[in-house]
Parts: sequence; structure tokens; C-alpha cells
Amino acid sequence: MHRLAGLDGHPHQQTLHRFATWHVPPRLRDRARRRPLTPNVGRFAGERFTAARKFPTWLDERDFTLATFTQADLDAWNATHGEHRRRVLRAFLLWAMNNRRMPG
Repeated sequence: MHRLAGLDGHPHQQTLHRFATWHVPPRLRDRARRRPLTPNVGRFAGERFTAARKFPTWLDERDFTLATFTQADLDAWNATHGEHRRRVLRAFLLWAMNNRRMPG
């Protein structure tokens, strides 16, 4: 919850809050029902939120929005970020597409 508190005044606060409350906890609860959560699972969930928080800033710096983001824009982002960063952002991108925040 300390990560959510740090969003006060963030231009994408509402979107990030929804992602953090409607996507991340249910996945953690589902995982915990199947087997105990490890520190790595918690760390990875935190990294997913951090990536989601940084991504809209990257968009803003390039005058992009989630709603107008294209595959070419995603390819440009992918070209400048490593595999781990792409993997942790994937959950946010899928959530954004499934919730009609960005094109599929």
C-alpha cells in the first residue's frame, strides 16, 4: 500500500490505482491458494507495479497516451528496454488492453 500512497498527484493515479487494486492482489491471492508465497513472488509483484508506474511517464515524455499507443510505439519501447523490464511491464499492458485503456 505504500506504493499507492506515493501516487498522490501522479497524472495517471487513477489508472495505476485500478491496476494495483484490481490486478495485482487477486493474482497474489490465487498464487497463495496454490502454494506459499515466496519473497521473490512479492518482489516481482512490486516490480510489476513499479514498471506500470514508470511506463505512463515514458509515454508522457513522448507525447503518447495509453489510448493512442500503437504496436510501433511498443516496438520502440521494447527496443530500448531489456528482457526483464519487458517481462514485468507485460502484466500492466495486458491489463490495460483487457480494460480498454489501450488498443489491443
